[in-house]
Amino acid sequence: MQNIHSATGFTVKSRKIQDKDRTKAELLRDLAKLRKQIAGLKASQSGLRENEDALRRIRDFNPALLNTIGMSIVNPEGTILLMNKEMETVYGRKAIGNKCWQLYKDDKTRCKACPLNNGFCLGETDTVEIEGMFGGRTFQINHTGIIYKGEKAFLEIFQDITERKRYEAILSARAHQQAAVADLGQRALSGINVDDLFKETVGLVAQALGVKMVDILELLPDRNALQLRAGVGWRKGSINSATVPSGKGSHAGYTLHCREPVIVPDHSKETRFTTSPLLKEHKVDSGICVMIAGRHRPFGILGAHTKSKRVFTEDDIHFLQTVANVLAAAIERKHSEEELIRAQKLES
Repeated sequence: MQNIHSATGFTVKSRKIQDKDRTKAELLRDLAKLRKQIAGLKASQSGLRENEDALRRIRDFNPALLNTIGMSIVNPEGTILLMNKEMETVYGRKAIGNKCWQLYKDDKTRCKACPLNNGFCLGETDTVEIEGMFGGRTFQINHTGIIYKGEKAFLEIFQDITERKRYEAILSARAHQQAAVADLGQRALSGINVDDLFKETVGLVAQALGVKMVDILELLPDRNALQLRAGVGWRKGSINSATVPSGKGSHAGYTLHCREPVIVPDHSKETRFTTSPLLKEHKVDSGICVMIAGRHRPFGILGAHTKSKRVFTEDDIHFLQTVANVLAAAIERKHSEEELIRAQKLES
């Protein structure tokens, strides 16, 4: 694995969520208590039969109950009627009577895709995924229509899917990056003009990495500076005009010196080099630079930058370096073609 230069604090520890695991036996006891409570109500015989059917469906519809944080019962308007012991431990019995979104949602607003808006259907389950719950977590909530104390209600079962969604996002981003590299490689092989390839590359990188600013810097002949050859997110007039120092005192220059990817999680805390005037002008907070190789000397730098703090992953680094390698091959091909043309002219 290639070496990666990063400032102190690049590794961010994942926040640990200390939720109590539910055992199957505990969940079955909760369901048994609910069944006993409903069975003891003064309701019609037909209502009791409906509850029996609903409870059977509740046992079947969600095999992942072991991962739930809690259960509650709400009426069709979203008012909390009952909570299990885990929910009561967190919120207390005083939470009963509040609207569910006021208790569970971080922003205290009603969910736009709230299943309660779809109407009541006994025993049927609607599932919704909600972000921004319980302190920034993502939950899958199953809402099942039941009869509670003779009235229509919904049993809510909460499952924390934050980590699952995070991994799904990582896999999706990785697939998108791989597709982008393949597309860029095809464009490079097609014989596209290098300048046009540069323009397409910066847009592709910006989209694949989800950043606003991307640059391709070319090392000038005197090797004292790097010139902005192509980019997105830079002020008008910067392309083919703006330069940054090529020495070890800048992010790009330091990358040329190391010949390895260089990550800056936070420019305000960077100690290896100073922030170049170009990056300061554009209020860049974080960035990553990789070298574009050349035949006898480096061609330059490919960089991605953000105006907010960003932790770039190893997959991001691999993607950006792969793109830089494609550019290096395209540039080398152009030089070889130019040399062939010159040789043919000399022979004629």
